[in-house]
Amino acid sequence: DAYLPESYIAEENLRVEAYKKIILARSPEGLDEVALELADRFGPVPEPVDALLGIARLRLLAKVLGIKEVRQQYGKVRVSPIRVPKHQEVVLSMSYKNLLFKPEREYFQVVKVEASNIIPFMLSLFNDIMSALSSRDDVSTKAR
Repeated sequence: DAYLPESYIAEENLRVEAYKKIILARSPEGLDEVALELADRFGPVPEPVDALLGIARLRLLAKVLGIKEVRQQYGKVRVSPIRVPKHQEVVLSMSYKNLLFKPEREYFQVVKVEASNIIPFMLSLFNDIMSALSSRDDVSTKAR
């Protein structure tokens, strides 16, 4: 669950304002500022808020990587479009045993990830993909 609980921010208008700030954050640093502000105003960030901030981070990273779709279904997560050089696929697949690349269709699939671990797992994976791709000048992450 990813949301701002009433028990955390009781006033509806303040919750709406917080949602807007999360949505309007344009960088990971911007999200960090929102998280700090929430903690400062309302106390330690509870798990649902942390999950909401994690999803916002995933959206920011997906945009940078040119990813248009992240779909979770039947215990799998499908991410597309993405193009990664073959040697980077091998490196990433060694680090993430449950990662299956489908380069001919410009997507990858993650299998067997526990729902409670999906956000941190995907954040780690997206950051590693970003690092792998930024180390190459000849790589395009956008679909043709």
